[in-house]
Amino acid sequence: MSFEWHHFQWLFAAPAALILILISGYLVEARKKYLARLFSKANLSYSEASSTMRSLKWICMALCLTFLCLSLADPRYGVEVKEVSRTGRDIVFILDVSKSMLATDINGISRLKRSKLDIIEAVSQMQGHRVGLIGFAGKAKELCPLTYDYYYFIKRLREVTPASIPKGGTNIGDALREALELVRAGAKLGHYKDLILITDGQDHEGYYEQVAKEAASYKVSIFTVGIGQASPTSIRLADGTYLMSEGKQVQTALDPEPLKLISQLSGEGYYLNLLSNPRWLQDILAHIDAKEKTRNSVDKQERKIPRYYYFLILSLISWALSVILPDRKRGAMA
Repeated sequence: MSFEWHHFQWLFAAPAALILILISGYLVEARKKYLARLFSKANLSYSEASSTMRSLKWICMALCLTFLCLSLADPRYGVEVKEVSRTGRDIVFILDVSKSMLATDINGISRLKRSKLDIIEAVSQMQGHRVGLIGFAGKAKELCPLTYDYYYFIKRLREVTPASIPKGGTNIGDALREALELVRAGAKLGHYKDLILITDGQDHEGYYEQVAKEAASYKVSIFTVGIGQASPTSIRLADGTYLMSEGKQVQTALDPEPLKLISQLSGEGYYLNLLSNPRWLQDILAHIDAKEKTRNSVDKQERKIPRYYYFLILSLISWALSVILPDRKRGAMA
C-alpha cells in the first residue's frame, strides 16, 4: 500500500515553515539577550527567563506550523473498497480529431477545442452514466474505455489532438463500428446505450449507413452533432501556416447531410448543429436522462483513506505546548 499526498505542493511549505519559525525564534531571542546585556536585571525582566524553555516554545510553534502544512497536503494511506449502486446508461463520445477539426471557425477557436471544452463541462456535472471515448480520423481508436471515473475520462480527453490518430482523412463508419464494439459488452449486462458523434461531417469512406442500421438493430441511439461553418474555411495549423494540398490551401466546410441520415437510421437519435445550439450537449444529455436507465448497476470503487487528521492532532498538540510551557525560571518575579 503506497503512501500518497493529494496536495503535494504543501510538502514544500512544511520545511520552509519549520526553518522560518526557527530562524525567527533565534533572531528574536538573540536580540533579547543583547538587550539584556545593555540593561540591568532590575530594569529588564527578560533576564529571569529560561532560555531552554523559550527554545522549546519556539520549537513547538515551528512544529505546529509544519504539521499543519503536512495535514493540508492531504496524506492518504491504505485502501477502502465501496460498492456503489448506480442508475444510468452507457454513453460513448465519438470525436472527430482529423485536421479539418483545427479550423478556427467557431468564434475564433478550433472545432476540436470547442468540442472538448463542451464535453468536459458536461461530463464534470454528470452522475450515474458510464462514459467512453472514441477518436477518429482516417481510422478509429478507443481512447478511453467505458468508465464511471469522470476524472480519468476528462484527463484522456484533454490529451486528444490530431496526432492521436496518425492516419489522415475522416472515416465515420469505422468510428461508429468501433463505438458499437465498445458498448456490446455492456449490452450483455443489460445496459442501455447511446452514441454521441461530433464531427464536421466530411466522410471520405461512405459506409456509415450500414453501421447506423446495425446500431439500430442493437437499439443503440446515435446523436449527431455538426460542427463548423457551412461556408468553406482554411485550416490554420499550430505554427501559423495553413494546411496545404497540391500547392493550394485545404478548405473545409460542414456537411450535415451524412449526420442527419445517421441519426435517422439509428432510430431514437437526432441531429444538432453546434452553432445554432450552443447548449447542444446539455440538450442531448437531458434527452438521455429522460430515457430508461439500467437499474441496480453496482460498481466497486477503491480510494485511498485520508490520514490528514493525524498531523492535524500533532499540530494542535504542538500549539497547546507552545502556549502552556512556562518561559521563566521557577520563582522568578514578573
